[in-house]
Amino acid sequence: MSFNDIIGQELAKDILRKDIGKERVSSSYLFVGPKGVGKKLTAISLAKALNCFKGGVDSCDECANCRLIDKGNFPDCITVSPDEKGSIKIEMIREIKQTVSLRTMGRRVIIIEDADTMTEEAQNAFLKTLEEPPLDTTIILTSSKPKHLFQTIISRCKLVKFRRLSNSEVKKLLETRKVKNAELLANLSGGSMERALSLLESGARKIAFKFANLTVRKRLFIVGNLRTTPIEEFLDSLYIFYGDMLAKHFGLQVRNTDLEIVDKELSCIFSGMNIIRRAVLALNHNVNSDNILYYLAYNLPEMG
Repeated sequence: MSFNDIIGQELAKDILRKDIGKERVSSSYLFVGPKGVGKKLTAISLAKALNCFKGGVDSCDECANCRLIDKGNFPDCITVSPDEKGSIKIEMIREIKQTVSLRTMGRRVIIIEDADTMTEEAQNAFLKTLEEPPLDTTIILTSSKPKHLFQTIISRCKLVKFRRLSNSEVKKLLETRKVKNAELLANLSGGSMERALSLLESGARKIAFKFANLTVRKRLFIVGNLRTTPIEEFLDSLYIFYGDMLAKHFGLQVRNTDLEIVDKELSCIFSGMNIIRRAVLALNHNVNSDNILYYLAYNLPEMG
């Protein structure tokens, strides 16, 4: 996949094309934007463009280097991702430092996915690499939560911002995968392809709808069964559901077009939305997800 094949993100792609064309490729980039909007795809496309045999500001997708990068077998394109616990530890950064000390035949590209998950130790170790970047290496950090990165790391990277995708762009991407209900999922995606696919697979949306319509007693009884449901998607789906009730109240178009949205009193709707906001805030402060679910089960207004 080349820059031309990436849907959306025209501003980000133009910045990178200009850097390549003017031979001013930065030693370090920070791609910032919501999850699932193409940051990693763009990073891989940049790696291909910098190593493509045909040259130019975009990759050909046909030469040996392009094909190897696509398959993840190109020795000078390395991706570092969070471990099973969701963090990037200092040992991973030490491996990067060893890698960049080796000679390379082309342009080495190191992609650090979800760089905001680096531990403090890892970030401190990574700073030394950024302070003395090798001439033959470009490091690309992707992040949806840059506030978790040291300011000293951010200041040493060239910032490239990624926007949320439009509903039509998400719909187009879903249709290329022959996904059913593409328009519905696109409307619920919040501009994120990752969220659209996750909603398709997890079923969190319908679980949240059912949860909201239960009595407090029944909610408390089923909380234990919700532990396998992704909590962020569950909260997002709940909030969209309440937003749909608000839209219904004022005669506007709802997003969950396949669900039966009832008109409720504004006091009930706003109370529920405020409770969900508090739950999201608690999650952002690392409150246990079980406690959040019990809080929602007990405090969300009953629909009956």
